[in-house]
Amino acid sequence: MAVADLERAASTSELSLIEGGPGDKLLRRVHLAPPRSAEKTLRLALALAALSWIPLALLSLLGGLAWSGSTIPFVKDLAAHFRFLFALPVLILAEIPIEARLAPAVRQFATSGLVRAEDTARFREIIRDAVRFRDWRQAEVALIVLTVILCWFLFHSVQATGTSTWFQPGPGGRLSLAGWWYAFVALPVYQFLLWRWVYRLLVWSRFLWQLTGLELALTPSHPDGSGGLSFLGRATVPFGLLLFALSAVLSAEIAEQIIFAGARLEDYWITYVTLAAVGLVIFVGPLLIFVPTLFHLKHEGLMQYGSLATTYTQAFQRKWLDGEAPAAEPLLGTGDIQSLADLANSYEVVRRGRLVPIDRNDIIALLLTVVVPALPLVLTVMPLAAIFRALLKTVA
Repeated sequence: MAVADLERAASTSELSLIEGGPGDKLLRRVHLAPPRSAEKTLRLALALAALSWIPLALLSLLGGLAWSGSTIPFVKDLAAHFRFLFALPVLILAEIPIEARLAPAVRQFATSGLVRAEDTARFREIIRDAVRFRDWRQAEVALIVLTVILCWFLFHSVQATGTSTWFQPGPGGRLSLAGWWYAFVALPVYQFLLWRWVYRLLVWSRFLWQLTGLELALTPSHPDGSGGLSFLGRATVPFGLLLFALSAVLSAEIAEQIIFAGARLEDYWITYVTLAAVGLVIFVGPLLIFVPTLFHLKHEGLMQYGSLATTYTQAFQRKWLDGEAPAAEPLLGTGDIQSLADLANSYEVVRRGRLVPIDRNDIIALLLTVVVPALPLVLTVMPLAAIFRALLKTVA
């Protein structure tokens, strides 16, 4: 655990999901650990991509499986190329925009007055506790064990029929030279990076859950429709980069099935739906922690503003409709009507308040990260010329 992180958390009310956590100790030894700059992050992404992909290419050449020798030789293994040359670097580079959104979101609780003055010490203790949980050593061990188990399961569940670069052709299905590197280096690195993000989200969820123990200064009529918490929804959007990387690998695997096994794209629509659903549960799920808080806020707001509206409208009725208005006060130009309209707008804001602090556009942005990588596969169903003709008909 970095003592400096705890001291900074105590003094500045900052929480970083990136600077620390599983794998941090090893990265410090190779001088790629925090304080992480964009240059160091890019260097780490390129280093891990090279460590994973280049030996696979060389060993496939040595084993005679680079261009032929199996149904899917290495050069045609789209899933491997996308997994290690695209998705793996994205899992590292995504740290930059995610940290740029989450760090200000944590500070927002203090700077916007959501955390009351009397709860400031408790708020900083929650942040320190989150830093300790982020750097929990047992978590790193658990992720390594989980990665090993999953890699073992994946390889023992695959029928070694010689159709993949990772297995020798013919009966027996022994691992090829490239298969050994894939099984014990490349895939474990990729899997560890995935599970590290899952753990980071667990840290984030735990932090938000602890915040619900504070009496946050939320307002039911806040214009954002979430009592002042909608910035959490906007902070969630960069997690879409992780979904984008996973969807790209999935699309590459489906493309292989279409090209080499004669599969149809329409057979995989449920796979994309599942990925989108799981992605929303993982990335938007932490915000569900605030549902009880926002439900109570909305209920109380409707009661308070309803009572205020009753008092005001009754006074308005008596003054302007029942003839109690002073003769010297003209109706034209009075501010009473505007106040009535403003009160109605405030009540409507409360009534339409969201129970989950995320906007519909933020959810759409997350879903698009799943859809976009699948678009090139549409060409396997409809030729490009047919797509252009359909587009021209819509604008003609």
